[in-house]
Amino acid sequence: MATQRRSWLARIGVVAIVAVGALTGVTSPAFAAANGKISAVDLNPDEVSAGQEAELKFKLKNEGDAAATFTVVVDTSSDITGSCIQGCNQSAPNLAPGAEWTPQQIKIRGKAAPGVSVRIKVTWPGGGSTEESKQLTVGAASQSVGKIQGLVRDIADNKPIKGAIVTLVDGAGKSHQTTADNNGIYTFDGPGKKIAPGVIAITAVKSPFSMVGGVARTLTLAAGQDALPFDLSMENLTVASPTPTPIAETTPTAATGATGTPEPVGETAPADDGGMDSMTLVMIIVGGLLVALGIGAIVLLLVRRGGDDDEEEEEAPTRGRPGPRGPAGAPQSGAGYRPTSPAGYGQPGYGARPADPTMVGNPQYGVPQQRGPQQPGYGAPTQQWNPQNPPQGGGYGG
Repeated sequence: MATQRRSWLARIGVVAIVAVGALTGVTSPAFAAANGKISAVDLNPDEVSAGQEAELKFKLKNEGDAAATFTVVVDTSSDITGSCIQGCNQSAPNLAPGAEWTPQQIKIRGKAAPGVSVRIKVTWPGGGSTEESKQLTVGAASQSVGKIQGLVRDIADNKPIKGAIVTLVDGAGKSHQTTADNNGIYTFDGPGKKIAPGVIAITAVKSPFSMVGGVARTLTLAAGQDALPFDLSMENLTVASPTPTPIAETTPTAATGATGTPEPVGETAPADDGGMDSMTLVMIIVGGLLVALGIGAIVLLLVRRGGDDDEEEEEAPTRGRPGPRGPAGAPQSGAGYRPTSPAGYGQPGYGARPADPTMVGNPQYGVPQQRGPQQPGYGAPTQQWNPQNPPQGGGYGG
């Protein structure tokens, strides 16, 4: 009897163990879940002045055996001393088991001392959650200038000088340095470099150039004040060049946030083309004199020609034409009578010179002496010329 009872108990125990094992094997998948873990938490910088910002970074890994969507919330222990201003609520969707996720950029702004605790809280379905925190120290607001930027250029041709080393000494005597880019532009971030306000001195160096006059450019800036633009002029002392065209360098003003506007480059006024030069005046005078001389020459020629015409008219009666005859064939008084010429031309009552060949048979004019036998006129007997007894009458057949 006792043996039989022990046998039944053994059978029931085996069945119970098998049943429990079966139940455990069937129901175990229902208990699989995700599990998030935060690591590599970093706050850079971990100490800021009031109003400055810090960046928060971390990584999230699913160490569970099921995929899940994780929700991330970043906040601070006090909104008075600090707060999250960017990337404060994010999610890692369907993060597989063993996968790692990096959040987008998260920024924390410090507001007041002594600081604030930054908390990272991660939750996932099924009620799971985890947290991590990082302390951000916030100090008193530092005094620094704003942004300082300008162009480094060659004063000879105003071309930019790239690669120039620019050095700034702030109001506290601290030195800061940067390099001009390929466009010759240099930049100083006042808050980032903590450039103290006050008198700022800036110089540039780039072989073979040096600052014009060998001195630094200076300006005075207040806290938070910018200097845009603040150009630097350099010169090459190894090259003899003509006098450059001056360009006014900008000077920042407080009213415009230390921004200046370059003055326009002066331009030479064009020469007045309205007047006449000396050469033009001389040419006009010479031309006027030539015209006057030409007119005078024309007038003189006209006068001389008129005089010649008058002389010809006065001399016309004496050219082979005797004056009027008297009753005996002798010329009247004042009629231009001339004595007989030794050559035998003409007799008393004839002109001194032979008559014009065209004056034929005119009884009023003398007939020139003919040589050799004379031809008789029409209707008259032939006569021989006798110089001692000239014939009467002045023509043929008379």
